[in-house]
Amino acid sequence: MQTMDVQNRTSWQEILDALAAWDRVETATLSRLKGTSFYTEMCSRKNNQLHTPGQTMELEGSDDFSAEILRTGKRLDVENADSHPQWKRNEFVRQGLETCSGIPVFDTEGRIFGALCIYGRSSFQDERLTVHLLPQCARMLEADLRSLHFEKKYYNMLQQKESLVKEYHHRIKNNMSTVFGFLYLQAESVQDETTRQTLDDAAMRVKSMAVLYDKLYRSDTHDTLSLQDYLSTLIEDILATYHNNTAIRTNIEIADIGLDAKILSSIGIIINELITNSIKHAFNGREEGEITILVSCRDHHVHIVYYDDGKGISSKQMDQAKTTFGIQLIHLLVGQMDGELKMDGTNGTRFEINFTTAVEE
Repeated sequence: MQTMDVQNRTSWQEILDALAAWDRVETATLSRLKGTSFYTEMCSRKNNQLHTPGQTMELEGSDDFSAEILRTGKRLDVENADSHPQWKRNEFVRQGLETCSGIPVFDTEGRIFGALCIYGRSSFQDERLTVHLLPQCARMLEADLRSLHFEKKYYNMLQQKESLVKEYHHRIKNNMSTVFGFLYLQAESVQDETTRQTLDDAAMRVKSMAVLYDKLYRSDTHDTLSLQDYLSTLIEDILATYHNNTAIRTNIEIADIGLDAKILSSIGIIINELITNSIKHAFNGREEGEITILVSCRDHHVHIVYYDDGKGISSKQMDQAKTTFGIQLIHLLVGQMDGELKMDGTNGTRFEINFTTAVEE
């Protein structure tokens, strides 16, 4: 059975009040069919004391005007009802309302939804009311029912789609977590340091994606996430995974903005590359070091600053670094975002990334 929201109740109340405002109309009602019974769903504010909304009555054997319409599915026009044996015991007739015009209202599947009726003490003289306006009001109610039906249908479809997307994200996260576990275990089992480092790096790149899809799975949205929430978790995971003899402090300031998952994926891999490079190369021989990550946004322009206070690198080393897979990957990802990358190794190592994208603030 279709149900009405607040907006529909308001508009339907206005229809009933408009009908009751016509000459010789004392009141108007919308009755609802409910299985083998019926009840008054709504009534006009004019003379509303004549009705008991919500009171359920059996359809079979009822002498109510609405019941006749609901039983037959046909229009009903009655005048001088007290002279007809069929209506003499009718509650409205006993209150002096001897005239009724009513019309059935059908749902989207052609089934009887209810009956729209107007009542008076004498005949309705204006045909515009009974011949034109009353049917037109019934069609307006049916149009609202169609809207409700399709809203519910598309809402259910949307809910199903969102469930499928969440399941998709969940499966990807699980698969990536499995790949990460295999790579990490393989890295621990090899003796060659270069091979182990390569496997560790690959594992952490997969880890950055697993964190993203885990966040997407837990999110209310399926395509945007908080950059602050994502990077905070990712940075913690990276620092917890990589162990060395240096105590690393972090200075993190990340704007709380929502970004598209594709952009977040690229940023996550970039941050992973930068942190792992700092851990491996920047703090050799030191007991402690500091990594700073700053992300700001203004007018859809995102500015990322990554800085470590390590030993830095010379111009020659910087040129050599540009040929490594990690730096080439960063260049590739920044290019995919139509961004700009700046690198400086004079006082520690500093990277700046600027790009423009759609942002939810």
